[in-house]
Amino acid sequence: MQIGEVRQPTQEILDLGFTLVDKIKILGMEIDHSLANLNSNFVGIHDSIKKTIDYWKRYNLTLPGRLT
Repeated sequence: MQIGEVRQPTQEILDLGFTLVDKIKILGMEIDHSLANLNSNFVGIHDSIKKTIDYWKRYNLTLPGRLT
């Protein structure tokens, strides 16, 4: 993926056999070449973490229970 200004890659680069894409997904974050949607990634991750916390909160575990 090119970052910043997108230019047509040379034939030398294309011959390396890599697939060129407009966006990638790393650790649940979708990143495009212009970094335009970074805020939406953090909102999604925040919601996912909050959902996990709410799920485990109902079990009322002690500290040793949470560590286990």
